[in-house]
Amino acid sequence: MTVDRTMSPLNVSWLSDAAQKLQAIVGGELWQEIVKALGGSTIYVPLESNYYVARNRQIRFFSSNHTLRETSRRFCLSERQVKRILGG
Repeated sequence: MTVDRTMSPLNVSWLSDAAQKLQAIVGGELWQEIVKALGGSTIYVPLESNYYVARNRQIRFFSSNHTLRETSRRFCLSERQVKRILGG
């Protein structure tokens, strides 16, 4: 006898507000994959501003050994944006 291990459609009303928002953003199928892979885990999602602080640090570090053009391509930014981040 085989056991069906697929998840049934989800009634999201029992989820926390944050989990409901995430499920609405990623959709049902991806939500099920996230639950399978990370279920029971606590995940920290940084504020958007913290993301940019970390990204800008990486840009500064990377740019010390690479050209402006290489840096802008690596981070998918314009050369002008990279200059602003580097303070120039």
